[in-house]
Amino acid sequence: MIRKLFRTQGLQGVLTLGYLYIVILGILGEALYYSQLYVNIINYSNLTDILISPVAKLTSHYVLILFFLATFLLLFTLSGLPKEQKNKIKNFLKWDGTDKTLDTWVLFFVFFLFSFYVGLDVGFGSSTARKLEEGTLKYTDHITFSDGKKQEVSIVGVNSGYVFYVRPGEKRVEISPMGALQSFDRKPAKLSFRKSK
Repeated sequence: MIRKLFRTQGLQGVLTLGYLYIVILGILGEALYYSQLYVNIINYSNLTDILISPVAKLTSHYVLILFFLATFLLLFTLSGLPKEQKNKIKNFLKWDGTDKTLDTWVLFFVFFLFSFYVGLDVGFGSSTARKLEEGTLKYTDHITFSDGKKQEVSIVGVNSGYVFYVRPGEKRVEISPMGALQSFDRKPAKLSFRKSK
């Protein structure tokens, strides 16, 4: 299937289909994240937010950047191996060079991307919603409104037009357009796989 698509559409067709898939996953992931916070993100997103969301997610945490750089470095290194070592790897992966094997690996990669994009957003959304409900969000971010008033908040999301935040003591997400803000200061996100207490 992939080789047939490549033969008929070329590399551009395959890359376009792949990017379209990632954009759809980005939209789905964002919708699942914000829906757990009772926000319909589609109402607050423009075309730029939708098209850039997959890349923004990859660059949101240094661990993810390192993971994908290591993956591409590994693939690049494997491509330069001598033929006998490549054959050993092909035998280990049970790669026989047929379209069926290629389609299986592409399908694996498609499910991997689905798990990555949707899984991260569902997990982070669930964690943020739980902390919001329990009142355990950390209010380390600051917003300065256009009238000069400063507010300590927990920013739960940002896109090109809006900031999504929670004030101390509140259990709902507030949304402010960028035009209503003078500035905002957000503590850098940390990727943690430890359970919060």
